[in-house]
Parts: sequence; C-alpha cells; structure tokens
Amino acid sequence: LMNGVLRTLFRMDNLVQFRFVAMAFSFCSLFFIYQLLVFYWGRQTAQMALALWVVNPFWIQHADYSHHAPYGAFFGFGSVYFLVRALRAERRGLLLASGAFLFFTVLSSYDYWFFAPLLLAMATLAHYRRLTSGALIRTLAFLAAFAIAGLLFKIATNAWGLGGIQAWLHDIRFQFAERGTDKITRTSYG
Repeated sequence: LMNGVLRTLFRMDNLVQFRFVAMAFSFCSLFFIYQLLVFYWGRQTAQMALALWVVNPFWIQHADYSHHAPYGAFFGFGSVYFLVRALRAERRGLLLASGAFLFFTVLSSYDYWFFAPLLLAMATLAHYRRLTSGALIRTLAFLAAFAIAGLLFKIATNAWGLGGIQAWLHDIRFQFAERGTDKITRTSYG
C-alpha cells in the first residue's frame, strides 16, 4: 500500500527512492524510541540503548526495508510515545494522536498487531497501576477502536485489491493451505 501511495502521490518509481523513504521512517522511529527510553530510564540509559539499537544487525537489516518494518516501527513506537505523553500530561489530543498512529500501525504490519497493543496496554497499566481502574479501561477501549478501524480498513483494501469479498475469502483459505499443506509447500511435515 505504501509503495502504491508513493508511486501515485509522489511519482516515485524506483527501488532507491522507496528505500530512501523507508530509511527516513526508520530513522524517525528512533526519535520515538529515544524519547520513550528517556521517559522511563533517563538520558544516559537512552543514549546507551539507542547506540546499541543502531548497531544491531537486525535493525540495520530492516532500516531500508521497502516492505513494512520501517513503517510499523515508526507508527508503532509513535503510538506508544503519544500515549505516554497523553497519560503524563492528561491531554486528549495526544491520546488521539496515539490512536491515529495505532491505526497506521495496523495498516503497516501484522507483526505489530500484537506488539504495539501489548506495549500500549503495559504503558497504560504502568501509569494507572491497577487493572480495575476505569480510566485504564476507557483509555484502552478508546485505542482499541482505532486498532479495529485499522483492521477493517486493511481488510477492505485487500478485498478491493483482490476484486471483492469472495476473492478475499478465497485468498484467506489459500493462505492457510499455502503455509500448512505438504502439497503446496512440498515440505514433509511428517
């Protein structure tokens, strides 16, 4: 989806351009990561952690990845960053920003469908310090609406791209068969 947006809106058409955009998102995600580390553990720990983060071969491998990792990292960590700021400052606008970033996280990468909501839940629980808090439940319910909206939007775009709901359902069934049957993967699971 992102490469299609880049092609349509910015007339980008080559891999170098797509990788440059991915690197920009990856490096911008470091801002959110650094700020979160400062919020919880201070500047010195954040500086050391970020130094280790950027020399990590896994991060280097995915920093210019033209698929989903840079976008998922940017929007996922941005969502947590805005939530923590919203909870500390008690500002609804920042909570709305967290929800918007969560929406784009869901669009970016299924890898972050579990990761980002789990971090959001942990940050909210750390702030309110008890599971029975009404504010905790309201905050998580508010954010869940954005996650569900992102999921429905992603399903709708996939169905539209495949030519309708029936084609999408066929593709879902094929995905399970493709990954789970010996006939298609030619892998002996026995």
